[in-house]
Amino acid sequence: MGNREFLREGLDMEEHNRRFDKIIGEYKEIVKVTKETTIIDIRSESKEVRKLKKGFVHV
Repeated sequence: MGNREFLREGLDMEEHNRRFDKIIGEYKEIVKVTKETTIIDIRSESKEVRKLKKGFVHV
């Protein structure tokens, strides 16, 4: 099972992604032993995703 992080409306997307960095990320120790990480971006209908990013799930 991988590690998951939640955000809303795409806020601080880069910061959430940085937390999973293998070298400097807050979760670097977890990343070493997990097969995958997922960032779940929960959005209202009014805000569309401009560009899909690897490791992100937009709902």
